[in-house]
Amino acid sequence: MIEPNGRETNAEYSSPVPILNSGDVLDSDEFFRRYAASPGNVAAERINGRVYLMSPLRAASHGDPHALFATWLGTRIRRDLRSAVRAVIMNCVWRGT
Repeated sequence: MIEPNGRETNAEYSSPVPILNSGDVLDSDEFFRRYAASPGNVAAERINGRVYLMSPLRAASHGDPHALFATWLGTRIRRDLRSAVRAVIMNCVWRGT
């Protein structure tokens, strides 16, 4: 839903306290009042009086690629480590140590 001032609102959010918007300039009391009244999935911080809202990460856009990358990296390290250990063993056998 879009309010007359052009800002988007969430239908689930039904608090009389105004919502936090990125870029708002608030004192600490007002920031904490609005933050306490906001839904649980809102992540915000106040730096030098300015409000910054964090973009939510989604499993499909962040978690899945991250898991694939971590799996690939772990497999690669294990393969390279196995090759390095094999090379050390062969080097020791070759030199007779």
